Amino acid sequence: MKSPHRFLLLAGLANCLSGLALAAEAAPPNIVLIFSDEMRPDYLGCYGGPYATPNLDRLAAEGLRFEQAYTAASACTPSRYSVLTGQYPGRAAAMEALFAQDEPYSIAWNTVIEGDRLTIPKLLARAGYVSGLFGKNHVTEIEAEQSLGLPPLPAGPPSDPAVERWLQAHQAELVRLLTSRLGFQEAGAITYTNSEHIPHPALRHHNLPWISALASDFLGRHAGQTPFFAFLTPTAVHGPWHPVQYEKDLRFTPGGFRPDVPQYQIPAARMQARLEGLSSGQKHHTAGLAALDQQVGVVLDTLERLGCLDETLLIFTADHGVEPGKSGVYRFGNHVPLLMRWPERIPAGLVCRQLVAQVDLLVTLCGLAGLPLPPEQVWDGVDLSPLFSDPDTPVRDFIYTEMGHVRAVFDGRFQYAAFRYPARVVAELKGPGLERAPNHLGYPQVHAALAAAHFPGYFDPDQLYDLEKDPYQLENRWHDPELAGVRARLRQGLREHTSSFAHAFPEEADPFLVSEDYQRLVEAARREGPPEPAWESRDLDAISWPPVR
Repeated sequence: MKSPHRFLLLAGLANCLSGLALAAEAAPPNIVLIFSDEMRPDYLGCYGGPYATPNLDRLAAEGLRFEQAYTAASACTPSRYSVLTGQYPGRAAAMEALFAQDEPYSIAWNTVIEGDRLTIPKLLARAGYVSGLFGKNHVTEIEAEQSLGLPPLPAGPPSDPAVERWLQAHQAELVRLLTSRLGFQEAGAITYTNSEHIPHPALRHHNLPWISALASDFLGRHAGQTPFFAFLTPTAVHGPWHPVQYEKDLRFTPGGFRPDVPQYQIPAARMQARLEGLSSGQKHHTAGLAALDQQVGVVLDTLERLGCLDETLLIFTADHGVEPGKSGVYRFGNHVPLLMRWPERIPAGLVCRQLVAQVDLLVTLCGLAGLPLPPEQVWDGVDLSPLFSDPDTPVRDFIYTEMGHVRAVFDGRFQYAAFRYPARVVAELKGPGLERAPNHLGYPQVHAALAAAHFPGYFDPDQLYDLEKDPYQLENRWHDPELAGVRARLRQGLREHTSSFAHAFPEEADPFLVSEDYQRLVEAARREGPPEPAWESRDLDAISWPPVR
């Protein structure tokens, strides 16, 4: 059999050549990629959702809506890794450093982008693009450096001059680190991860208008001068509770005082009127999606005012789905919205039902920019540009996802997931050392506990689901004789993907994992149950199973 590693490399080069030919039809576009945080596609109006999202709906109406788009891993860090590098998270150098070669690595929030890793901004710079990052980072290893060499944060409110100077210095150091490690020439409105990591406690809330203000500045400086790539990473609709931002003076930001921020914000009184009578969860999603949609509207209006709206490829997607699939491989956590608008190449109102992955974005963008992909790095994506003219063109046989010690493939109807504990964990399970079966991440974690509580087959070493008949993945049909052919085909697909990585992934599960002793450990884990929801904004309807509106 040919090496899948070599196959992926050749496929990437072939896709790039295809992109080069198509790029000759139009000048390389400006690119704005809005990468939101944690949502189901059907939150949005254009996917039939209940929330008002008129600007996002406009992207769909005037461009291309993808029905079957997926992230490579359903958590903040690995999903960002896959988008920016065009590689599956398992190729991160951290996997080499943290795990032995004969051990299946565990994907979590450990897939940071190394300084020497090629990224979208580094590659686009070779084609003359200037790039800017605005918003949530969560893909570089700076958590241990939150002080960033600065003296302690002075006591006092954000309006205190000494506090403001400290915040400005802290933000400047964040920008310096991110631009040097990720390859962006500019950055701004940066938060390291989520709001709880903002240094000043009074500022630990969402501030999307601050991101919009900095991004608008960037667009204004570069429109018409040079092709640009703007990467906006808003924190919506992840927690904490979104209505709080409408109670704050958003001019006070983690980067200091910014007087023009309110012009990018929905008036608080208007938002309060929209929230009247809603449940806590509905308030969270209504407020967060309104702020996110407002940001998309700001980008559209800014590009139109600058005269480059139709020359810009505008992409919207999200890093991952929601509980109980988040941080696992189940479809509920990996299925994401994906919208593209570019009138010069994409006709209005297209809908694509083919399988596509966020890891495909780098290959696609480089092709549109006329860039050959360097052969020394493996590229896991495929070129999506053929879908711009014919959205029925198949571009993928499988979606591959990985999280924790689980790997999965999905063919559009059936999903196969393989849960393989490392040998050392199996040895502990067989002995007296463990009282319950560990989750797929290997340590106590809220998202894993929610998944274990809601998916009956969660602890099964081999899982096969028919999502056409069982969209909530409640019935593991791995042993169903009627699906023997499907089982063999998906197993081969998973084998081809996992064999391209440096780390071994066992094809067969240890026999202990189908024993009665293992089932007793599983039942002990299930009895423990999930912890209380981490965010007050969680809507209990959203994690009832099956979900209820």
